Amino acid sequence: MDIVLSEHGYGESSIPLILVSRSRHTDRVRRLSVDVRLTGGIPEVFTDGRNEHLLSTNAISNTVYALSADHADAEPEEFALTLCRHFLVSSPSTESVEVTVTATEFAPMGNEENSPRHSFRHIPAPRATSRAVGHGGENPCLWSGISGLELFKTTGSTFTGFRQDKYLTIQPFVDRVFGVELTAEWQYRDAEQFDGSSRARAQEAIHEEFAAHISRSSQHTLHRLVEAVIGTCPEVCRVRMAGAHLTRGLVDLSPFHVDNPGIVYTATEHQTSPLAIEVTVGA
Repeated sequence: MDIVLSEHGYGESSIPLILVSRSRHTDRVRRLSVDVRLTGGIPEVFTDGRNEHLLSTNAISNTVYALSADHADAEPEEFALTLCRHFLVSSPSTESVEVTVTATEFAPMGNEENSPRHSFRHIPAPRATSRAVGHGGENPCLWSGISGLELFKTTGSTFTGFRQDKYLTIQPFVDRVFGVELTAEWQYRDAEQFDGSSRARAQEAIHEEFAAHISRSSQHTLHRLVEAVIGTCPEVCRVRMAGAHLTRGLVDLSPFHVDNPGIVYTATEHQTSPLAIEVTVGA
């Protein structure tokens, strides 16, 4: 029986670091997590245990730390591109390199008028994401994104017209609360078109569309949010959005002889309704 190694890869994930920039009036502090994946080109490592072309995971982690010193105030996309290009050169036998950088900001304590320069609080979500993917001999492609974005609206969402099934128990709603957690990612037509403003523009477009949109379903909303990103960011060529409709059911308080006129809802997170979409922009 012939055994063929069709796909192979390795890397290091969740490399943690904190970057401190002192180049501004108020210091900047960010928590980063870096994933590096090297794919293809070294089957002998797996089949024969030959390591002469294997870049060790120790070297991968140390590279991330060493190169981060020059990126204390850079955007995650710039850091991801730098790492991707470095590993394409330092591991020439590897067919492709993918680097993902996730970043969260520490916010200065106090108000804007009297904000301490050196004291910060961590803001866990949403998280800024970036991803650079490169193949030998080609310029890397660049993605930006947002993860862990939780949105909620108290009106402007319906639950009507669904396929009737004997197991359907929810009654139609013409007005309901609606919660969703989203991860959005968009690819630039050219990595050089990244100017640092796309994420802020995309997130603002998502917020505005979510607030104005009358949702007929989670799927309907997801597509409208993707359209909003495309309409706001002409420099992108592909948008991926995934997430989950967070179940928010009205709690029945009648056993306690208490009215619940749209005030108390469940906030269960362990059961969600996942959904995903990808849209490619035409030429």
